[in-house]
Amino acid sequence: MAEQVRKRPKLEDILNPNEEQKLKNVHQVHSLFFIIGILCLLFILSTTKRIMYSAPDLTDKNLPFVGIEAWKDLKALNDIGPKVTGTKENEILAVSYIKKKIDNIIKRSGPVQNIQFDHQVVSGSFHLHFNPGMAAAYHGIQNLIVRVEGESSNALLINCHFDSVFGSPGANDDIANCAIMLEILSILSNRNVKNRNTIIFLFNGAEEMGLKGAHGFIAHHKWAKDCKVLINLEAAGSGGKEILFQSGPGNSWLINHYHSVRRPFAQVSSEEIFQSGVIPSDTDYRIFRDFGNMVGLDFAHFVKGYRYHTKFDHIDYLSIGNIQRTGENVLELALSIANSNDIDNFDKFDKNDLAVYFDFLGIVLVNYTKEIGSIINFIVTILAITVPFLSLKKSTASVHSKYILKEMFLGVISIFVGVAASLLICYVTAYFMDKTGHSMSWYRNTFMAIGIYSSATVWFLILAYDVFDMVFACKHSPVSLALIIQARINGVNIFWGILTVGLTVLGIRSAYLFMIVLFFNLVSTIIIYLFKLQNTVHKWLYVFLIGQIFITLWASYFKTAVTEMFIPITGRIGSKPNPDAIISVISCLTTVFIVTYFIPLTQLLKGKTLKYTVIISIFIISIFVATNTRIGFPYQDESTGNPVVQRHYLVHTTRTFYDINGHIRKSDSGILFIEWDRNCLKTIEGVTMPVQPLTLDEMCENEPFCGLPIVFSRMFMFGMKWLPTKPPKLMDYAIINTHSKTILSNDLVNYQFTINSTKLMGIYVHPRNGSELFGWSFSDQVESVVNNTYLAHIAIGVPKKPFYFDITLKTTSNVESNQPIVDVNLVTLRSDRQEDYTDGFIEIIKRFPSWSYPVPLLSGVSAYQF
Repeated sequence: MAEQVRKRPKLEDILNPNEEQKLKNVHQVHSLFFIIGILCLLFILSTTKRIMYSAPDLTDKNLPFVGIEAWKDLKALNDIGPKVTGTKENEILAVSYIKKKIDNIIKRSGPVQNIQFDHQVVSGSFHLHFNPGMAAAYHGIQNLIVRVEGESSNALLINCHFDSVFGSPGANDDIANCAIMLEILSILSNRNVKNRNTIIFLFNGAEEMGLKGAHGFIAHHKWAKDCKVLINLEAAGSGGKEILFQSGPGNSWLINHYHSVRRPFAQVSSEEIFQSGVIPSDTDYRIFRDFGNMVGLDFAHFVKGYRYHTKFDHIDYLSIGNIQRTGENVLELALSIANSNDIDNFDKFDKNDLAVYFDFLGIVLVNYTKEIGSIINFIVTILAITVPFLSLKKSTASVHSKYILKEMFLGVISIFVGVAASLLICYVTAYFMDKTGHSMSWYRNTFMAIGIYSSATVWFLILAYDVFDMVFACKHSPVSLALIIQARINGVNIFWGILTVGLTVLGIRSAYLFMIVLFFNLVSTIIIYLFKLQNTVHKWLYVFLIGQIFITLWASYFKTAVTEMFIPITGRIGSKPNPDAIISVISCLTTVFIVTYFIPLTQLLKGKTLKYTVIISIFIISIFVATNTRIGFPYQDESTGNPVVQRHYLVHTTRTFYDINGHIRKSDSGILFIEWDRNCLKTIEGVTMPVQPLTLDEMCENEPFCGLPIVFSRMFMFGMKWLPTKPPKLMDYAIINTHSKTILSNDLVNYQFTINSTKLMGIYVHPRNGSELFGWSFSDQVESVVNNTYLAHIAIGVPKKPFYFDITLKTTSNVESNQPIVDVNLVTLRSDRQEDYTDGFIEIIKRFPSWSYPVPLLSGVSAYQF
């Protein structure tokens, strides 16, 4: 075949090809294939999204797990309503139901099984290392624990929590998993053989209050010392597949057991993302790992995170198929671990022995050690770059190697510049959307993120290629267009190879994501090489595109998971970050992940105009739709059957501030509005018109924590507004009943306090200038949350009165003087006293639109000086 002579085009020719460029090149394809390619990519994306929601066939009569039985328990617990720690619903109704169910299972158990039950009511305290850290204390927390005795006392612990947050029945977070555990317990109770190892089921009652139920068990229960391995069941969404997103420490052998499940869904990249702290959440896994020296596997449902921690985390939005899938997987995994020798050899495993693990489309699980992963990454990267070069070199009889090298270099530089330009244009677009008041236009209709940010990414990736082709391409290249494109594709290999090797050197296991891409392309290249297809007209292209099907499925699978996870999260990260900036970067990078190998192929299109017309039109139309139609509105109410709501916390508060002599120096009341997302302020201003919420500047200058009713340290990441109102009717909020002072030395002083306990409290301590917090009774560690202020979060399950704590201060001041050296504020938070709502508060609640989700709370703040 005669090789084509390729001239360098001019810039104007890229957009308006002249007659010379319109001359047919034997390797070129019709421009319409660009549109076909986009449609194929969208089809693959929709396919991977369906995979994310896949569930087992319930018509199979030989199912190892009976989801319909778990569904009955889920229904009963769901119908109790919100189960907040300390409320009747949690402490009496939920506990009674689970306890009765366990009693019935034990009564019906087979003669082989020895099953014991314990109802733990526990108190304690610890330091919670979480973003930022704070002390945590609890009293009267209830845990329900079942022990299925094995041949060995070494135990596998399976954990869920039955409590929920304010206003939410917690159907998926987490009573669905508790219902699954009850059914697994029922199945195990009637097996005719004992497990090799003991299995302990923990139904804990205070996860949502700062992981306190788990700590109560692992720190104080008699069976805790037997627990070596953990299966933790959680949720940060509503339905879908449960993902294995944390493992270990030292997890290679644990992942081997995960091979026993028939429907794997696991990505070590999720583990590294979660443990980086970018996701504002945590699970009981942290407690068992840090305080119990345990290793384990952490699972969570995460799709439809819009419903997470709202009233829509309800059984009506779940399916038996989801319960069936998770139940089967957990049962198979539990039996695999409990009947192995690995728990007995627990102490022999190296906790630095990390695994790389991932599933491919839920079909197969792959895992290997981190060390082997590094070797694989290096080998695949080297082969993925050298084999194409040697193949192309051979196809030109080694005569034109320098041209191949130049085109490879041009390909990799084009990708790097294109990615940088795409990130810039996406960020600029995100800034524009935010500043024009159209933030989160993709929140409800997630395809808008593709229309806006993915199209911008593709646009600038193509533009970078065309510009570099115009400026640097050889005017009279002696190699064919097919070889030029294949060389530039190898430039893409170099791009992903650099990332793979760089991440591997840094010890980041997520490098496998890019290694897989290189691997599939390597397979395609080897086939092209073996059958000598390099310089054929289109045969090489067909083989290449077949390989791209697997690459696109893999990359789209990852993009779908990341999108399903992070878009709902932007509705609960507060009003300060620009969510469009976050999603624009995620959309850009995941789009790059999918399309980079297709970008060089655009050079095969006969015309240049169509590809720009299509992609720019998609971008412009998407911007128009987002800013001028209802499609771009972020929220929708429950009438659609798919609620996507804006979250709000309304905290009706009464505050009393005391001086050092115990006299009231001021008091007031109002409603604190907490801004959960970027658009909340608009809604708050609409609700409170014509009275505008006040800023908090003056409060924050004079009072620790601004004197606000905050019990979780993370709330300071959120925007807040305060509206003065009449006080709530709340009567039983925390106050200091008695206090005493003990001078320990010239610079140390200890204060002891007794207070009337309430169900949920925050205690924050703010040493004044010249003083510092030396210690307190909540934990051995003290850590400032913000502005030299320390927070202790208190949860009370079964009431205990009075509540005692003490603090020790180190001060340069005269410890015997009558000048205050510390502020101590008590915050009470209540969600179960609707009878104490004032008419004005009820009116404010009613003003919120149907597409919002306001959570009304009552609070009392008592602020003291000592």
